[in-house]
Amino acid sequence: MIGALAFAGLVVVGWLLTGWLRLAGWLRPGDARKVNHVAVLVGGACWFGWQEPADARTGSLTAGLILLPLVALTCRLRRWPPFSWAFAGNTRPSDAPHEAFYFWSSWLVGFVGLFAIEAALADVRVTRLAALILGVGDGLGEPVGTRWGRHRYRVPGWLGWSGGERSLEGSLAVALGTAATILLAVGWVATPAYLAAVVGVAAVVTLAEALSPRGLDNLTVPLAAAGALVLVWPVLI
Repeated sequence: MIGALAFAGLVVVGWLLTGWLRLAGWLRPGDARKVNHVAVLVGGACWFGWQEPADARTGSLTAGLILLPLVALTCRLRRWPPFSWAFAGNTRPSDAPHEAFYFWSSWLVGFVGLFAIEAALADVRVTRLAALILGVGDGLGEPVGTRWGRHRYRVPGWLGWSGGERSLEGSLAVALGTAATILLAVGWVATPAYLAAVVGVAAVVTLAEALSPRGLDNLTVPLAAAGALVLVWPVLI
């Protein structure tokens, strides 16, 4: 419980700091949001990842149950500091007038996706790697695409959910970030089967991210990553 509270506290500090820096003009809106995206996923994987599986499940679930109400509270009180700082650190002007919706919904589907993976597979290693891929692989797509994206494409919407726009450069960053995450987290094995497994998982994750409407990639990316990892897990380990 103490570990979960401490982690949640650090996440909230990150919200406030990045939001203040964004409002002060030191961080771009998209960059502030992605800093928090990477921090909570990579930080959570590292914070709870060393623990025994049962403790890791309990701790991460407790942290999620603490943070989700704080997300809702921040959206509700976003007009007043310090909630306005936390809100600014997790939203982007391009989502107007639905910034609050994209804030809480992206957090909700992300937590639901990761907890669904753990409930279905009961393997903290796969869940942890899926979280890392969502944090790093998916986290690279938007900033790279925003800065260097020249070849853009439209994403189809699902059930009225806005599709949005992405770039081939951003998708390439997702693929490379996913591959690098697997190599760093699992270790390097110079065999054709291992390299094919890494490339295959990266391709599945990139396709899932490329076809996901804005805000839903926090759900589809970890689910796609976990599904692909299960298929090649004996090769990777």
